[in-house]
Amino acid sequence: MTVTATDQGGGVGSVGYQAAGAETIAPTTVPGNQTTVTLGAEGVTSLRYWATDKLGTASKPQTLTVQLDLSAPSVVCAAPDGQWHATDVSLACTAADPFSGLADPSAGSFQLSTSVPSGTETANAATGARQVCDAVGNCAGVGPISGNKVDRKPPAITISAPGGAYTVGQPVSAGYTCSDGGSGVATCAGGLAVGSAVDTSRPGTFTLTVNSTDNVGNQSTQSSSYTVGYGICLVDKQPGSEESVVWRTFTICDAAGNNLSSDSLLVQPTGVLQMSTGTVLPFDGVLHFVDDRYLLVLKVGGLPDGQYHLLFTVGSDPAPHSLAFLLDRSQPQPQPSPSHHPKKHN
Repeated sequence: MTVTATDQGGGVGSVGYQAAGAETIAPTTVPGNQTTVTLGAEGVTSLRYWATDKLGTASKPQTLTVQLDLSAPSVVCAAPDGQWHATDVSLACTAADPFSGLADPSAGSFQLSTSVPSGTETANAATGARQVCDAVGNCAGVGPISGNKVDRKPPAITISAPGGAYTVGQPVSAGYTCSDGGSGVATCAGGLAVGSAVDTSRPGTFTLTVNSTDNVGNQSTQSSSYTVGYGICLVDKQPGSEESVVWRTFTICDAAGNNLSSDSLLVQPTGVLQMSTGTVLPFDGVLHFVDDRYLLVLKVGGLPDGQYHLLFTVGSDPAPHSLAFLLDRSQPQPQPSPSHHPKKHN
């Protein structure tokens, strides 16, 4: 700053100044009517100045208060706590400027937050950033702050068994795993414990459900549906008594081949699939239960030679069943063997 003095009489002989406060300057006298004073210390400095004319008469000293703010505001934010969180993390921040003050007083207290998409997890989530300025334009930036652990993804569940189709009595052990790439798995449990036997004692459609929770409370559920059905065990190959009739003899069996056939177990023919055309033809025949087995007799007089499947259902078994047969009238057909008196299934 410049100190200038004027005198209407004999003129100015010298100017003087002195500083105290943030910056100290000893009393200084400079000949002439003008001098430049440089202050470089941050803070509040009181500058006293005066002038003396050529006759030695001094003016009354005057005081000027000078405030210098050379620094940006100080900004302090909390550090990541190292813990996993189920939602976005917000870090508390404070800002202060001891000299000119904050340009926006609300910047004295604020938060920086992460923005992790739902369904994802990360151990290094970063917050946003902010710039804080003081009243004279000095600015400080803060953020992004990394290292925040945010888990917004539920555990993954993989069920290896049961699944698909099984035969009655087939040994099956429950198998499933739970994994979590964030906070880790807290619970993983299903209707059956891992390694325990799955009930395949009766036909039907069933479901195993597994639930899992991670260490911050995210939850997931996975289900696996499976069916249990009867086995079909052939007693013969493909006997036939004449060109117009074929039959199949079979039992309803479990996975070990044990015969489960009974007169009370309903076996219902549903049609005949012609493999060459994919057409399902009406079933024209009869079904007999003979002692411990079934005999399907089919009229094929109007069918051309080729591959066919007899289609039928068994009791509460959810899966359809079929028996393949070949019509090839160029080959001699074996004669049926006598049997006990049959019982007819319509």
